[in-house]
Amino acid sequence: RDTYVGDEHIETTTIEETMAKSIALERTCFHKSLRKLHPIASSLMRVSKDSLSRWNTLVPVFHPNSSVVMLNDLLCCVMVLYDVIVSPFTLAWDIPPTSGILGVTCWIVGFYWLFDLIITFRTGFHRNGELQLDECTIAKHYLKTWFALDFYLLSVDWILISMSVSGTLQDGSLFFRIGRAARLCKVLRITRLKKILDKVVDSNLTAIWRLLTMLGIIVCGILIFSHFLSCMWYVVGKYAPSDTGLRWTSTVFNDLSPEKDMFYMYITSLHWVVAQLTLGANDVPSGSSLE
Repeated sequence: RDTYVGDEHIETTTIEETMAKSIALERTCFHKSLRKLHPIASSLMRVSKDSLSRWNTLVPVFHPNSSVVMLNDLLCCVMVLYDVIVSPFTLAWDIPPTSGILGVTCWIVGFYWLFDLIITFRTGFHRNGELQLDECTIAKHYLKTWFALDFYLLSVDWILISMSVSGTLQDGSLFFRIGRAARLCKVLRITRLKKILDKVVDSNLTAIWRLLTMLGIIVCGILIFSHFLSCMWYVVGKYAPSDTGLRWTSTVFNDLSPEKDMFYMYITSLHWVVAQLTLGANDVPSGSSLE
């Protein structure tokens, strides 16, 4: 409003007019800032698009029946069988996971599962009979299905590697007991083997090849199950509580060393398991009620 004090003219404004001027000034400053940031944002978008194009060129989206995916499935079967066979054996006989040749294979397995995680994010799949090759759809599907288990087991692999390198994986320590429990979880990778075998069985195989594949799966399943039981039987005889003070391992392996006669101990345990499954005879006596 305009007011007059004597002959002097004084211009006054209301609170609303002051706020309006302040808001207009802020908008002007904001637009100026945006104009300054526009070249930076454009360059960042250009860099992100270039990076995405390079990533798509380096690791493209693969067809689920492509040669790369088939090779990865074959390697996955080998690595799963390695984990399923080696993990129970090293746990039963207290073998460090990074000793000798196991140290080399531990690094190989760790890097492979990291590679497999990346490839799975870039592998298409079928949904309701339709092939899905969209990157976002593949990522969402993997995150909802197998990613949690794969990421957990991959973390187990690299935690064991880092613990062994740093020297914290020592016998009797807390980290050693945690590492033993973590190694046992690696057996869960057998679910990946089932996924691949289902894919093979559902493929375009003739009736005779499908029958032979199913027979091979059954035989391999029985062998893996027998391997598990033989390791468990040795653990029961070695570490389980005994109400009589006797153990079958102390009776059969009285003067043997677990380090030198490991193979004989495993074959003896496996022989006992096969005898139980086939109702055959064996000369391994039970030393306690639990056994």
